[in-house]
Amino acid sequence: MARVGCVACHYQKESGGARKYTGTTFFPSKEACVKCHGSEFKGIWEETGKALKGAQRKFTDKLEKARSAVSSAGLKGEPEKKIRAKLAKVESRYEFLIASRGEHNIYLASEILRRGNTSLNEIGTDLGASLPDISDDPLISGMYCATMCHPKVGVKVPPETVRYKGKTMPHKAHTEFGGGCVKCHDIGAHKQTPLKKDAKAFCVNCHEGGP
Repeated sequence: MARVGCVACHYQKESGGARKYTGTTFFPSKEACVKCHGSEFKGIWEETGKALKGAQRKFTDKLEKARSAVSSAGLKGEPEKKIRAKLAKVESRYEFLIASRGEHNIYLASEILRRGNTSLNEIGTDLGASLPDISDDPLISGMYCATMCHPKVGVKVPPETVRYKGKTMPHKAHTEFGGGCVKCHDIGAHKQTPLKKDAKAFCVNCHEGGP
């Protein structure tokens, strides 16, 4: 979306080996982040990869347990077909995430993990199976912006208050109720975190009439 081509990050030439037979490979350089974003982002590539691998370990474990639950449930006919179709969709998206190196688009990676986690929760509920709760992982809760990038540039997340429809809302206090940023916000790209269309339904749990 920022019109950054492959060579903006992949410019470190492979040296030695069988290059005369296989051609040259250009590896990504960790200095590319600093080149565009400044010295405060030094190490962000490593942190992104570490965060993603951590989330994938949790997700893989949950996915394996969901597979076992489906296999041992003894479902037949249409109920089995629906459950297995939902599981297959989760597996397909997750395979894409791994194959495409999710750190290339951390927003998409987070969305795949988050939707997959929701589907696995639904499968667990349908089967009466207890699956691990991984909702507190930053890439699933939506808090990855606050833990990976914002501290580096001095952005305070969450802010104490925000303005919404002419009113001052205690934003930080609301984050303490749990559920992460995605409880109220959709996160699709940098600085694009609109309130969910059904956010009001969450508000009425505590506030009569909503915001």
